[in-house]
Amino acid sequence: MTEEQLAVLFGDATLAQAVIWLAAASALVGVAVKFRWWERLKRFIATVDALAVLPQKLKLLDEIHHEVRPNTGTSLNDAVRRIEFKTKALERRVAEQSGKIDGLQVLMESADEELADRVGDLEDTLNPKENP
Repeated sequence: MTEEQLAVLFGDATLAQAVIWLAAASALVGVAVKFRWWERLKRFIATVDALAVLPQKLKLLDEIHHEVRPNTGTSLNDAVRRIEFKTKALERRVAEQSGKIDGLQVLMESADEELADRVGDLEDTLNPKENP
């Protein structure tokens, strides 16, 4: 830098004034470190950053609120209710069909026993055993 640029930047500051300014800046940094102003400053900056995205988060929260509240049938809540209703109806039908299947199984088992008795009677008729 030229002398003119330095003169514009620092004005007519003397070397003693520059040393005093450096000492004051160092003391300010030391106090800031001692009292943890940097941590507070970081928290303040984080808060400002969070406030910057707050409108987007509120919009997202509004969309979520819309989806979990019943409305005209397009919400997630309404879809879940429809699925639950249909699932319960299917469970009732499965229980009814299961009862019918159990009844058919009992009928088949009794028919099997009756058929086995008839086959046994036919075999006895066709192949009579000699009585001793």
